Amino acid sequence: MCISSVNVCNNINKDKPDTFDPVTVHVRQFTKLFNRMSRKEGIWEKLKVLGRSGRFELDACQDDDIHKPLRYNPVLSVRSQIYCSLSFVTILLDYLCFSTVFRQLPSLSSKVVSSLFLFGSLSSLGQFLSKRRWSKFSEMLRHSLLLGVLCSSRLTSSLWKGSTAHAVVEKCMQSNYSMPWTAFRAVLIAWSVGSLIHLYNQKDTEDAKN
Repeated sequence: MCISSVNVCNNINKDKPDTFDPVTVHVRQFTKLFNRMSRKEGIWEKLKVLGRSGRFELDACQDDDIHKPLRYNPVLSVRSQIYCSLSFVTILLDYLCFSTVFRQLPSLSSKVVSSLFLFGSLSSLGQFLSKRRWSKFSEMLRHSLLLGVLCSSRLTSSLWKGSTAHAVVEKCMQSNYSMPWTAFRAVLIAWSVGSLIHLYNQKDTEDAKN
């Protein structure tokens, strides 16, 4: 095997999955893409990296192990698995609510805040799945924010209008929908409180990179 082939294989073997965070994964992919472009000479060769002919570098690698599927599956407790599953459902509800009212949001700032909160929620949950030490605190912050909106006795700032919590509080203030939405609001409050208790009692996990 030639030296260039060995270097390619070594670079690929370093690129093993180590996180469920979608933001981190995409940032890494774009970083690798631009780094590969910077190593090419000439505008045309750099542009070819964006196409099929210059994007992949597996042809020079003769290592059979590189074609084996890699699984990243850190072990979580049953409670953490249940927590992550229910958290993903609540984030999905936030996404559905955000996509429904996006065009109705009053200002650009509210759209930006709602978008950042949605991406931040996905990133935080992904890092929790990856058992990152600091993800416990980012998840507690996320639930604290939602709990503050849900427990508000009046409509909160329009910055949170794209969230499920804001939509539920808004429905509770309408007499025609008050009873069922009040019950749903109580369920969400109980879920946020239970999540905070679970996260508070969660033992600090070792970072996979440390």
